[in-house]
Amino acid sequence: MEIEWAICEVEPFQLCLAVSNNRLVFVGGDAKGEAELYQWFRQSKTKVHYCYNHSITKEYATQLEVALRGEVTRLVVEMSGTAFQQAVWSALQTIPYGETRSYSDIAALINRPTATRAVATAIAKNPLTILIPCHRVIAKNGHLAGYRGGIAMKKQLLHIEAQNKGIM
Repeated sequence: MEIEWAICEVEPFQLCLAVSNNRLVFVGGDAKGEAELYQWFRQSKTKVHYCYNHSITKEYATQLEVALRGEVTRLVVEMSGTAFQQAVWSALQTIPYGETRSYSDIAALINRPTATRAVATAIAKNPLTILIPCHRVIAKNGHLAGYRGGIAMKKQLLHIEAQNKGIM
């Protein structure tokens, strides 16, 4: 697999973006750099060739900024995962901009109401943070729970959405 990547400014974040075959395949956490990218694909056991290419990732960064504003993007993405992971990631995309759901809400949405922990694990395997809005999933008690980008990034994303929601 050939991956072109770069660290991009996606205001207000510094994100590692990775593209393969003109499809976005990875969005890293704020300021985590390329080490997170390498670790992500090391776990997949797929042989990967990395090439730094800021020019190809620039448009993807622009489109992520569009997504942060709650607007529809033109991004072409590629996500591979199990059928269960795909179901969870699909359910995440139904959470309206600026709103949150609990892990148990997502489990119920995919007709697996007792699979809350499995849902949390699938959410942690989401390669496209921000775009597949796993930051909108919180604990049942309303507290912010784990996020690959870190709790501070999750809090900031929810704050951005809350501010922008009135504009849409």
